[in-house]
Amino acid sequence: MQLARAPGAARAARAARADEGRVLTPFRRTLLALCVIGAPALGGVLPEDRADVMWHNYNGGDITVQGPAVLVQKKVGNSLSFSAGYYEDMISSASIDVKLSASPYHETRKQENVGVEYLHGKTTYSMGYIHSKEPDYIANTTFLSISQILTRSLIADFNYELLTDQGYLANPYRKIRYLSPGQGQGFTLADQVYPNTRTSNAASIQLKYYLPWHAAVAGQYRFFRDTWGIVGHTIEGDYTATWGHWVFDGMLRWYTQTHADFYSDLFPYANYQNFMARDRELATFTDWTVGAGAAYQFHVPGAPWISKSAANVRFDHLFIDYKDFRNALLASEYGAGNEPLYKLNANIFQVFVSIWF
Repeated sequence: MQLARAPGAARAARAARADEGRVLTPFRRTLLALCVIGAPALGGVLPEDRADVMWHNYNGGDITVQGPAVLVQKKVGNSLSFSAGYYEDMISSASIDVKLSASPYHETRKQENVGVEYLHGKTTYSMGYIHSKEPDYIANTTFLSISQILTRSLIADFNYELLTDQGYLANPYRKIRYLSPGQGQGFTLADQVYPNTRTSNAASIQLKYYLPWHAAVAGQYRFFRDTWGIVGHTIEGDYTATWGHWVFDGMLRWYTQTHADFYSDLFPYANYQNFMARDRELATFTDWTVGAGAAYQFHVPGAPWISKSAANVRFDHLFIDYKDFRNALLASEYGAGNEPLYKLNANIFQVFVSIWF
């Protein structure tokens, strides 16, 4: 899938994947829709044995990310459940960052993950490990979460995630720019300079409440902080309802973050400080996501080993409003540092099939 390659090319895909990741964790939303409807029966019950196969597509800001994913869950006894997954995305990019300093490129990322859930009374303890690999970039993630049944209709989830990146973390396709009055468009491009390590911590709490008319509402808050000075907040609301063999869900999500300590859209001069970045994912911005999904549950004739199945489709729209990242492509019209702030709209589409066995 790689039609072009340069050292560090994988980093150029991370912003698109971050945009996608704000609304797309493989199968997360529709699986929540299918599971939360059964809330009153969740007391002391592990996830059912199931397998999911998905195709996802992200399109926005002249970036396309797409690929397959597979997830399998299997119980062992009455207290343990194991999961394993594979996720792949292929990116084609000619984003605003790339257009400023490079040509379009193609890249592929592959990810494997494993997890285990342990049930003790009304509490479920979950932990897992994610390994992501690109041609010149490797990331390892561990996570821990606790799910507690508070009442027959109310469930609380607490999740903690630790991520450490190490190595060459700068993006060779994204450049800083610094003022150079009287030259070209009034600025000069130079390579970004990043620290060699980055550690982030994220904690979230989610409440899911079952409604008597076979529906459910969920609310979530997530706090993020990393060693580069970025602080992020997420607030999300979800609603799920059933109608016959159908399950429908909708969501609204708000996210905001501060910029990295060494980020600037336009530095005053060359070598202004030790570390310098202009990656838009390190800028200050706010985004909104609205989405809806539907799942149809059915039985597969001639396959008695499959207890039930579901066909799922989901669509999300993402809008990002940057507060200190400007469209430098318009510098000749507005002047360096006076360009309009950049805005991004993206559509994310998922389709997948689930089977219970």
